[in-house]
Amino acid sequence: MDKDTSIIFNFFKSDCTSEFCRHFSIAEKDLTATLDKYQSAHDISDIINELEINLETPIDNVKVTWHHLTTTIDGDLAPFQQYGFLSLCDLLTNDTPLRQFLEQHLIHFDIAKASLIYNGPNKRSFSIKLYDIDKLLSDNLDFSNLNTIDFNANNHEREIYEQINYLYSRLHEDSTDYGGIEGFLWCPPHLNITDYSCIETCPEFLKAVHDLMQYIDPTRVDLLEDWTKRTKSVLLEVVTPLAYTKLDGGDDFLPNLADYLSNEWANADFDLYPDLLDEFKASLSLNCLHNFYLLATFLQRHYPDDRVACIINRHYHIPCESIRVI
Repeated sequence: MDKDTSIIFNFFKSDCTSEFCRHFSIAEKDLTATLDKYQSAHDISDIINELEINLETPIDNVKVTWHHLTTTIDGDLAPFQQYGFLSLCDLLTNDTPLRQFLEQHLIHFDIAKASLIYNGPNKRSFSIKLYDIDKLLSDNLDFSNLNTIDFNANNHEREIYEQINYLYSRLHEDSTDYGGIEGFLWCPPHLNITDYSCIETCPEFLKAVHDLMQYIDPTRVDLLEDWTKRTKSVLLEVVTPLAYTKLDGGDDFLPNLADYLSNEWANADFDLYPDLLDEFKASLSLNCLHNFYLLATFLQRHYPDDRVACIINRHYHIPCESIRVI
């Protein structure tokens, strides 16, 4: 049997200095001296130049470990053992606990038509069309007649439109290469994954459905109360190839990327023309982009600041053996 030569970055377990040096063929003493010299993760271009880091270094043997906090019905992990991780659209179309729960509450999603369908009692049945309200507004298009429900009769019209927009964006993002399956690659000691959003008690998508339904029909059964009664939170540790894992430090990574790209393209003014950032980013090879974000994550770990999230490419199926309960 061939020896496993994988380099696995687990930022929850260590600072990954040895893994970093092995991957980029850097002497550990040189890395330590350089990190002591620069005091910010935003000095990324200087760090790359001083250590002569090759961002085109192959990543075929590189994997990353990340954590995913979820809730399961009665702590049952059978869906993960049967399906592995599923995208949001797959969760809503396959026979999953989430779909079963929604259907018990008379809620169904028609993914093809981007609609939420409620078959409620006492003639409270309706279909809500989900759409990108921000785009319709920017295009000066009228969307008041896209739904038969008179939202104007409700004192929460703005909140209803916000939830419609959010639900649409989640379903739309789920169809892109990177969307749907997310986790945390790193969380500094002063923060906690369980404090992030509502994920310790329910999926963010379910909370949005709950909020929308409460605004429209506050007399119905409370979705979140019923969900939290039945479920337990579970923290999962997952290992995936770097090539299929998009590392995302959010706005904290943008100065790093802008700093690096402005050195590569000296005439690019990303402050004046922010759209250039996406244009130049698209010109980078996949190896370069993945290695850049790996470096940015390593620096984020060295200079603790905020959580670093990750998003898994929907074309990669995470095998069951790569998932374990912590």
